[in-house]
Amino acid sequence: MKVLAILTSKRKPEPTTNKFMQLTTILVLLCLFVVSCAHHQTKIDSESISSEIKKKGAKVVTTSLYADSQKWDGVLSHIETGDVHWIEVAAQLYRGAEPAAAEGISFSLARALRENPTEVLKRIGSPFRLESVCQVPYSEPTRKMVDAFRREVLISFSMIKVPAIRAVATKCIARIK
Repeated sequence: MKVLAILTSKRKPEPTTNKFMQLTTILVLLCLFVVSCAHHQTKIDSESISSEIKKKGAKVVTTSLYADSQKWDGVLSHIETGDVHWIEVAAQLYRGAEPAAAEGISFSLARALRENPTEVLKRIGSPFRLESVCQVPYSEPTRKMVDAFRREVLISFSMIKVPAIRAVATKCIARIK
């Protein structure tokens, strides 16, 4: 209340209030700077990960990314977009993934079916198995979640033009129940 009264008052603020507002402003700016730096440090791109996999191998890179939950979540979020480069990174990482990491990649690819089904389904068989990708990507889905996800995937599958990919899509949608 006192701050509101000072802000709306026409009289000159007390020196202690000025000091408080200056310190508050500095603190807010410092927090913004720290958050900005943290975001910048965790920024990842598909090219650098692919390059790192070529140098160190898929198992080393996948294990390293998975150990850093912030980076791993970033990678999975990028895969979910359905971007071709990130789907390729998913294939590379999957080859070196332990079961928990492989499940995360599979869930992200299942979500990517809504965005770019052709690119995801092209990779069924190598390295991904149909049952790994063509699933409801939630740990404990409700019937409503399953139905909504299936509907979204059906809509995206209706846009597939390549006959061979349409055949895989038919098998895929049959698994999403």
